[in-house]
Amino acid sequence: MPTRKDIQTYLEKLEINFEPMTHKPFHNVEATLGEYEKMGIPENKSLFLRDEKKRRFFLVVIAGEKRADLKSLAERFGEKRLSFASEKTLAEKLQTTPGSVSPFGLISPNAHEIEVLFDQALLQGSHIGFHPNQNTQTWKMKTEDFKTFLQSLPQTITQDTL
Repeated sequence: MPTRKDIQTYLEKLEINFEPMTHKPFHNVEATLGEYEKMGIPENKSLFLRDEKKRRFFLVVIAGEKRADLKSLAERFGEKRLSFASEKTLAEKLQTTPGSVSPFGLISPNAHEIEVLFDQALLQGSHIGFHPNQNTQTWKMKTEDFKTFLQSLPQTITQDTL
């Protein structure tokens, strides 16, 4: 699994500074409500999805208050249906566990074929933050620096309004 140290090293190579913020474990979006606001970052959630045949995988990152419409997302990706990937697939592809999914998992060597859809609304503020593959910390950084991180990845990344 990409550890905090692996992610830190990756960010340092990109000359990206971040502020680690330790907190109680966030297992779901409900646990984060109000907490991200205190940190000065937008509420967000990262969903790891798959197609029916388990051949295509998607990471969808949306604002925390938005509802994930899987039917609409399936249409957007040209699929009949999407569902959440299993815990086993999550461990294989992003090398993390449920409740700790974040874009930082995309540095995993098994994540290169994952398609990413990022809610543009999250990229409008001055700062953003995500778990470093563990849900007891959130790393806050400038949004412009996070965009540099996204551009460094080999995955196809689409930024759009969701």
